[in-house]
Amino acid sequence: MQIGKKFQKISCQVCFICYIFSNLIEIDIHIAYIGQQAVDCPDLVAHVFYQKQQALLKIICDGYFGAVAVLVYTIEYQKRGLPHMHLLIFLENQDKIHIVQQVDALMYFRSNS
Repeated sequence: MQIGKKFQKISCQVCFICYIFSNLIEIDIHIAYIGQQAVDCPDLVAHVFYQKQQALLKIICDGYFGAVAVLVYTIEYQKRGLPHMHLLIFLENQDKIHIVQQVDALMYFRSNS
């Protein structure tokens, strides 16, 4: 948050989590034949998380929210060993969010049920 104080206001904040109970096909394929669960293979979970993280960053840098000035992220691990990423996105001035309709256009919710 200190970065936002020093440079400019944060445009978007994203929390990207690894949720192993969502039947990630990338993990299930590799562990099904040995009878393990995803939490038993932290290296595989971290590798799949990294691939999905890079895909998300590419989508954002390609202009999903607008022209990106700065991206700042940190990756943390939960007690169960699952990674998650906190991402701060600073957009260029012409693409900053100013009205409610812009927020509504960016919002997306996906339920697992």
